[in-house]
Amino acid sequence: MKPDDPDVKALAAIFGYQDGVQVVPETIKYLNERAQFEVSFLETLARSSFPVTLIWGVHDMVSPVRVAEFVWSKYLQARPVSGAFWIAPCGNHYLQHDQPLAVAQIIRAGIGGKRQTAPANLSGDVCSPVLVGTAP
Repeated sequence: MKPDDPDVKALAAIFGYQDGVQVVPETIKYLNERAQFEVSFLETLARSSFPVTLIWGVHDMVSPVRVAEFVWSKYLQARPVSGAFWIAPCGNHYLQHDQPLAVAQIIRAGIGGKRQTAPANLSGDVCSPVLVGTAP
């Protein structure tokens, strides 16, 4: 790519906004640490004795839904401890920010004591969270 390429210009504008280039070293450090520890973290989570609820936004462009599906199927679904896998149809990467009501609905459903069977919608709303999997 050349400096006058539209993609290069777009990236330069993004990183240049409010001196955003300052976050690049910390982002690289985070990505390196994540690569180093991700599998051991997931293996530890799989062996843990506490319930886990996985919530993912359909429109997450940082970590697409296939990442959540992999984590659920490989590390969480077969655990002997209760768990749930929810998809937020209108959610992005920061669900607690862009879909706080959906996250609250899922939490309320989880602590409400009534166990649901997948697949299930929490309501008829198009943005209502969808339960796609449960563990015992």
